[in-house]
Amino acid sequence: MEKYAKDVPEHRCFSIIFKDQRKNLDLIASSEVDANHWVSGLGKIIAKTNSMSQRQKLQHWIHACLRKADKNKDNKMTFKELKNFLKEVNIQVDDNYARQIFEQCDTSQTDTLEDDEIEVFYKLLTEREEIGRLFSRYSDAEQVMSVDNLVRFLREEQREEDAGPEMARSLIERYEPNETSRPP
Repeated sequence: MEKYAKDVPEHRCFSIIFKDQRKNLDLIASSEVDANHWVSGLGKIIAKTNSMSQRQKLQHWIHACLRKADKNKDNKMTFKELKNFLKEVNIQVDDNYARQIFEQCDTSQTDTLEDDEIEVFYKLLTEREEIGRLFSRYSDAEQVMSVDNLVRFLREEQREEDAGPEMARSLIERYEPNETSRPP
């Protein structure tokens, strides 16, 4: 930022620092008041994100993937866009079965899915009662499965006698899409 902000008062400058590999984003506001508004607003977004439940974080992640898959940005999902979404969230499904569910969810009869239709489609495709019961049995009250609980699940349900904390951490690190759910 120094290169571009030599003559700019420091109180108009602020940076957004990302957790991942991306570079910091250095910004210059038009005034000190604007800079304070930006910093305050970003602080509120961070606080809100940190206070979200696991379910809310999952819904947020799904909606972000849906927006990314909505190529023409019309807030409607064609079957082709939904197939791209499924790839994005690592769900492999037979095209005929996906088409059948798509048509079942298209209650507006527009050959696109909108709003609630998209959520119903996702739930029909991904929610399985028996998996939900197992997850509830092995997770805590917050619907989060700890490393210890995953080890217990692997040993009791999957019959993985060699399962231990190291294996559980490795599985979580590899397959958990939500970074904040990963163990430290």
